[in-house]
Amino acid sequence: GAVSEQERKEVECMSHIYPEIRKELDASAASLEKMAFSQKIDPPSQLKNRIFAMLPKEAPAASHEVKIVPLTSVTNTYRSFNRLLAAACVVMAVSMVALYFYQSSHVVDLEKNLKAQKEAYDKSERLVAGLREEMAGMHGEIAMFRDPNFKTVFLKGTGSKPENSLAIVCWNAQNKKTVIAVQNLPEVEAGKQYQLWAMVDNKPVSIGLIPTDTLLEGFMSMEPVENPQAFAITMEKKGGSEVPTMDEMYVFGQIQ
Repeated sequence: GAVSEQERKEVECMSHIYPEIRKELDASAASLEKMAFSQKIDPPSQLKNRIFAMLPKEAPAASHEVKIVPLTSVTNTYRSFNRLLAAACVVMAVSMVALYFYQSSHVVDLEKNLKAQKEAYDKSERLVAGLREEMAGMHGEIAMFRDPNFKTVFLKGTGSKPENSLAIVCWNAQNKKTVIAVQNLPEVEAGKQYQLWAMVDNKPVSIGLIPTDTLLEGFMSMEPVENPQAFAITMEKKGGSEVPTMDEMYVFGQIQ
């Protein structure tokens, strides 16, 4: 009586699986029974006579046939019940272990799916950030073309250079800011670099080098310049030149 009904059932179940537990339970029961018999109290001697006096004087005739149940049958039934109980306990234990491993694998799958979704979300965030940056640049370019202070100059291929060579220069007459976008220029030769020039008072003035690692995408700021009449791009040695190499002029355009 010191444990709950659920605990009692668990102990009983385990006692059918482990002989040590069954042995300990039997020993405890024997000890309790021995203690009960050692402290028993005999009933009063008059109790038997009083009980018989309370019975009816003439009891109806009853059959004295007593059905004798073989002890072996009861024992076999008890053993069969014990086997079924033990089998049920084993099945329950196996089911619990299987459920544990199933839930564990399910949790692992959920963690993998969550990680994959987080990676996809992070990738989308980076993509959105890149698109926002591109859109901001496009809005800036649109605003630049709409600004009446900006003059747009198309630099086209010259002489023996490819006719489809093209670059766009935008120059702000108010703040002297200059930006360039390379649309179609041949790849630079090894050890060389493109250089942007402005014609000021009929003299070439260098206003910056164009990166050689990749073709320029979008507009790039160059050095400001005062009152240019035209722009040109030449291919010079890497690091630039103080004067343009006229034979290596790829594009040229005048301010209208």
